Amino acid sequence: MSLNWGIIGTGTIANEMAASLLAHQQPAMAVTARDQAKLTAFAEQYQIPKIYETVADLLADETIDAVYIATPHNTHFDFIKQALAHHKHVLAEKAITVSNEEYTIVRKLAQDAGLVLLEAMTPVHMPLFKRLRELINQGSLGQIKVINTTFGSHKPYDPKNRFFNPDLAGGALLDIGGYATQASVYFMNSTPSRANSMMVPFETGVDEQSVTISK
Repeated sequence: MSLNWGIIGTGTIANEMAASLLAHQQPAMAVTARDQAKLTAFAEQYQIPKIYETVADLLADETIDAVYIATPHNTHFDFIKQALAHHKHVLAEKAITVSNEEYTIVRKLAQDAGLVLLEAMTPVHMPLFKRLRELINQGSLGQIKVINTTFGSHKPYDPKNRFFNPDLAGGALLDIGGYATQASVYFMNSTPSRANSMMVPFETGVDEQSVTISK
């Protein structure tokens, strides 16, 4: 079954999604973004036939089956709710929402509507990760007692950008922490009963470094 995709956003990761759809001969049907100047070039590059000025306009298109949300994660909650209200399946970039409370709400909305709501989390779809889990389940690597997952990236100094701005839900945990936590959970055979987190704050108050220990 093929889906007609709408893309919200034209940033780096949106380009990767659009390129992947095109490579599989299933180009996106529509695109919208806050930066209107990029829309025409984006649509032409990835053979997308429809350009919409607003998210509301795109979601009102009844030919769109699913939307890919590639905007900063502080916008995801509202966009997901709008998409589900228009009966669209949703694939949202990580972090899918900025809190468990937000996620609980949109998950229930999707379940009640019979719609698919997924987070675009790369590691759990990597062949290497799947093979490692097979080996663990087979007992080939022995009994796994400790999982230590470390991940980091360099961000240019700019207190106003989304990585460091608290108004944009900045901070290490929400930006890239999902990679480490999801990778760890992927290999666990039971749900942790306790979790403790610590962080080193950036000057804006968001976490520049974050550590979570669970057992």
